[in-house]
Amino acid sequence: MAGLDASVSALNPVRRRLGSADEERLARYCLVLAAFEQVFRSGMLGERSPLIYPTPCADIEELLARARSAWVEDLCAMASAFHDVAERHGLFDVPHVLNPTFEGSADMRADADVILGGCLLDVKCTVQPSLTLESLAQLLGYLLLDYSDAYSIEAAGFYLARQGLLLRWPLVRLFCHQASRAELSQLRESFRQILRGPTPGPT
Repeated sequence: MAGLDASVSALNPVRRRLGSADEERLARYCLVLAAFEQVFRSGMLGERSPLIYPTPCADIEELLARARSAWVEDLCAMASAFHDVAERHGLFDVPHVLNPTFEGSADMRADADVILGGCLLDVKCTVQPSLTLESLAQLLGYLLLDYSDAYSIEAAGFYLARQGLLLRWPLVRLFCHQASRAELSQLRESFRQILRGPTPGPT
């Protein structure tokens, strides 16, 4: 994988569209990295993982070739859709944090997808997305894990990658009233205490 950084530098994909061949190569690298990420998160290597199935790869080119054409086309389509959304909403011009972890991540293993310009976004790649209470609870959980307000998050939402749809709400909308920063701090402290459990009293 030593060629990954060199390939990204050569392709220079930031803030611009790539030609189809370059986009496909970048997508193949992303899919291989996703296979490694799956191992990192689960601690296991699936028996049909492209990393070893049908046989272990001899080199990176063989590994890149194992990304199926349908996967590559799907990822390229999502990349193109995001480029349109980013241009439309000015996302290329705001500060960003990829895969942010929070102070509370030590209490509950969790890392979010991205923070763009003070907006925490959870990326959904499902073909038929639905905004469930579970997904909203997950989003609010990330917000509460930022105990010390290190990221100064002001809004949160979802990016539906296959639909190219960006949904964002200010925190006051998500918490259903004009929550002050002090109230949010209190909620975070309560959440921290729940996750860490009661503090033992004197013996």
